[in-house]
Amino acid sequence: MSVSFSQDTASQNTIVDKPTKLRTLEQSHWEKLVTNKTLTIYFHISSIGSSDFFDIRLIRNDAEIFNIENGQRLVFKLPNSDSLSLVNPENVYGCIGCGAVTLAIGKAYSGIEVSYIISKEELSTLEVNMVKQIIIYTSKGKIENDLTKSDNQKILKAIISTQDL
Repeated sequence: MSVSFSQDTASQNTIVDKPTKLRTLEQSHWEKLVTNKTLTIYFHISSIGSSDFFDIRLIRNDAEIFNIENGQRLVFKLPNSDSLSLVNPENVYGCIGCGAVTLAIGKAYSGIEVSYIISKEELSTLEVNMVKQIIIYTSKGKIENDLTKSDNQKILKAIISTQDL
């Protein structure tokens, strides 16, 4: 009989490279960040080796297909008119079902999944600041939504579950 213990498995996935016994991927679970009558945004944080990513899946409730191109930004508006800007490193094309989180959530709607590179310093900034608003730039314009205290707690939980800050 074997017994194993782990940290908060409800909030992260870990993949370990068996030959080196090193963690190769830490990933928080997808969390709903924004939902309104036109769209839903899910996010998670991935840590692969020494690189970190703020990943989003955006699902539109209409049939509008959109892209997020190389260099387009995701911006977090912070207190005191400060902001944190993440850059998309590649062209990402939307399609029907591309933002789906499960087979039941988003498969029939237009969507997209994008990974924005985020540094340890930027993660620390998100950890200690309350994000007031998220802005995502797309080929069809920008998407803006206010974030609540509850949304910020989800971001903090994802950071803690994937980082050794």
